[in-house]
Amino acid sequence: MLVVGGLGYLAYDFWKKKQKDEEAPPAPPVTPEKDVKVVAPIGKSDFPLKKGVRNETVKELQLALGIPETTFGFGYFGNQTLSKLKLYYGKESIANANEFKFAKVRIAKAIDIMNKTQKTLLDKALEFNTRPAIGTQITSGTQFGVQRGNVGGNEVSMRNF
Repeated sequence: MLVVGGLGYLAYDFWKKKQKDEEAPPAPPVTPEKDVKVVAPIGKSDFPLKKGVRNETVKELQLALGIPETTFGFGYFGNQTLSKLKLYYGKESIANANEFKFAKVRIAKAIDIMNKTQKTLLDKALEFNTRPAIGTQITSGTQFGVQRGNVGGNEVSMRNF
């Protein structure tokens, strides 16, 4: 009698499970574009960007500042990021996403201006250094590592290092 009761229970249990499986609608397929959402942990935010913060937005800022990805501590807002932000943007932090967009444009313009200025200064220096010195004449030897001479009618002295 126990065997019949046990077999009856197993058959009943199997039949119930099969009925539940047939009644349940199939789950819709998951598409990454629509259904999966990446949510930042509660209490975490990308802003303000200031010294000590580590996130993806800091990496984006560092790339805008010209800091290469291979730099040690890339993604961490440290001293190097702080000094470049102060140089190109004039502030020590960025408060929100709107300011971040504005800062990236301003940083790009500042870097462009600095590069043009450096090129102009370098070109002027090279132009000056390639001019022949008119009337250059060394009048004494290298006593104590100092050379004295007359350049264009002016007495000059240079120290050798």
